[in-house]
Amino acid sequence: MAEGNEDRIVELEIRNAQAENAIEDMSGAVTDQWSRIETLERRIEQLTDRVARLEAVIRETGVEPPPPHY
Repeated sequence: MAEGNEDRIVELEIRNAQAENAIEDMSGAVTDQWSRIETLERRIEQLTDRVARLEAVIRETGVEPPPPHY
């Protein structure tokens, strides 16, 4: 019976190690995704500000600026 318990303990230790590895992998993925989200939020804020400035120019002048390729 002791050998059966030892086998179970070994199997549980293996599963625990695999679970710890999976948690570390997921933690890294979440950290990477959070960084990307922060970058995208900053970019959205910049674009929102840019649109607001362009709308203000259009309201003030009544003239739309030419597209960037002109």
